[in-house]
Amino acid sequence: GYKAGGLGTITGDYNVAIGKDAALNATSMLLSVVIGADAGGNGVLTGTSNTVIGNAAGYELTSGASNALFGKDAGRALTTGGFNTYLGATTGTAATTEVSNTYVGHSAGNVMFGGFNVAVGTSSFAGDTFANATCDYNNDPTIEHDAAAAIVAGLGVSGTGIPIGSYIASINSGTSFELSASTTGGAVTNGTLNFYSRGTLNTAIGTSAGINSVTGDYNT
Repeated sequence: GYKAGGLGTITGDYNVAIGKDAALNATSMLLSVVIGADAGGNGVLTGTSNTVIGNAAGYELTSGASNALFGKDAGRALTTGGFNTYLGATTGTAATTEVSNTYVGHSAGNVMFGGFNVAVGTSSFAGDTFANATCDYNNDPTIEHDAAAAIVAGLGVSGTGIPIGSYIASINSGTSFELSASTTGGAVTNGTLNFYSRGTLNTAIGTSAGINSVTGDYNT
């Protein structure tokens, strides 16, 4: 396909790249199959033993390894996460560094952060996301914001200066929380952060099973 494996200098062996811009920036990827327009197309792909099939599936994938991503936008934001199986369009689209999830069915685990989850069925354990545009922070884990009841411990967080894979480690007050990692890039005032559902070691079977889960672990 046009520019498949085209911009990076592929040094790895035993790879297949088929489709416009598939594995476009790949370098040392090894033993991997990337098929579909823009599949694995944006990240500098170095991971091993990935199977990525579908338009923009694994789009941001970098060093993540042993992932099986099938379907349009499956694992689209995944970067360093590994040992995930996503089967179905828009499965696990928001997860970045998560590991060992199995999501089967359209939109299963769609915007869910966290690892070691199993979700089978359309929109099962799909999760939820919302934005808050009142966030202040400055190279520190502490983030202040206007009062918002929806901001609770355990949520995944992304945005400017937020390290990939970060989440709310604890709540200080109704207007402040501690991030799991220090922010970067200097002072931000009234910045917009995105918050995502997050859970670990959960099992959801059936259409829309656990669809409204926000945070929580060890649920079946």
